[in-house]
Amino acid sequence: MVEILDKDHGNIHNFWEAMGKPEPPTREEIKVMKTFANTMDTKYLKADKNGVLTINQELTPWSVVLIKQIK
Repeated sequence: MVEILDKDHGNIHNFWEAMGKPEPPTREEIKVMKTFANTMDTKYLKADKNGVLTINQELTPWSVVLIKQIK
């Protein structure tokens, strides 16, 4: 599983700014922000028959990638 956090996926800071920067956010706003934070770009990739996993993904500056092995 490959998850990408970037400016368009799961970026809670930009989302918070779009909400008007509530300080402090209400419980409902926090719930909405947590839901949005889990909207990362997720892909499931499979290794080849030799166990080699090849990832060809262009990343924008400041993107974060999580590669997680799932069974």
